[in-house]
Order: sequence, then C-alpha cells, then structure tokens
Amino acid sequence: MTALMAKGVNRGDRPIAVEPTMDLHQFGQAILHMARLPLEANILTMTIRASKDPSEGRG
Repeated sequence: MTALMAKGVNRGDRPIAVEPTMDLHQFGQAILHMARLPLEANILTMTIRASKDPSEGRG
C-alpha cells in the first residue's frame, strides 16, 4: 500500500519526495490496545502516523 510513497510522490512543498511510512504492526498494536480496553473506558481520538512525517504542524 505504501510502495509508491517509498519511491517518491508529489508534495505541496517540493516536487517529488519520499514519504515517511510506518510498520503496519505498530498500527495493529494500537488497534488491539483499543479493543482490549474495558467497556467502561474508551479512546476518543488517536492519531497514528509516521514519526518523521513533515506535515505535522504545517497549517
């Protein structure tokens, strides 16, 4: 799913750049964490993204 991003894609701030990706296992671990919570608890929001994604905080 992220093979194209590893080769480089058009970005708003520069012509073509490699997008940071993350291991799918880490995403799965976050989903499992939510599923294992007791019914009395919930997670209202959870942002899961590659830690080197430069778009964080760019208006």
